[in-house]
Amino acid sequence: MRKIFGTLALFGLVACHEVSVTGPVVGDEPTLAILGADGVTCGGVALSATLAITANHCVPDNDVSFVTASRMGVPDRTAFGVVVARAAASDLAVFATSGLVPASLAEGDVDYEHATTLLTHVPSPWTVAKLHPRNATQGFLQTERLDSGMSGSGLWDDGGRLVGIAVGNDASSGYFAGAERIRALLDLSPVRAPLRPVAPSAALWGDPALSVDGLIASARSRREHIETSLDQLELHRN
Repeated sequence: MRKIFGTLALFGLVACHEVSVTGPVVGDEPTLAILGADGVTCGGVALSATLAITANHCVPDNDVSFVTASRMGVPDRTAFGVVVARAAASDLAVFATSGLVPASLAEGDVDYEHATTLLTHVPSPWTVAKLHPRNATQGFLQTERLDSGMSGSGLWDDGGRLVGIAVGNDASSGYFAGAERIRALLDLSPVRAPLRPVAPSAALWGDPALSVDGLIASARSRREHIETSLDQLELHRN
């Protein structure tokens, strides 16, 4: 009876998606806004469905509160995560949560000839600022100085790939931790993130061509993935 009830509950969940959902249900963008006592304090970027990255100084505590962004630029969901890895030398931190829409992490060096203008998402409100990378040194990209609230935000190339995370300024320039430093921190994370994002499940898009069995299988697989990630996180914390 318990098995039948669980299957029916799962079917009810995916059937709802089939009828009403036309896009991802948890927000359409990888950009996140980190929340503090006085509202938005920093940005962040989803790297997988269960992991996101921000500047280390943006999350002094292990508990993280954040808001996702929709395609229309309206904050759509407040959620919570737990920091699972830090790299003080890179000023980066990775936190685990669920239901994220991941960015695609760039590979290789930044092509300055074909990516002379890069973008950073700035929280509060959801806007875009144009920055121009000048050079790269020791895994950091140098740009114009960053505005307040940009820390933890993503720097993107012309193809929409993530190339860096904003970490701070000096007297004349702003700095982003590059993709190689992001990957190095991911290697330390107990919950691994794929370097290439997996396409959203068709169940989330309400594909009428899917059978009921296919919808149930997709939903069950997603649930098991989240549960496995949470189990790994709990073992690491203990």
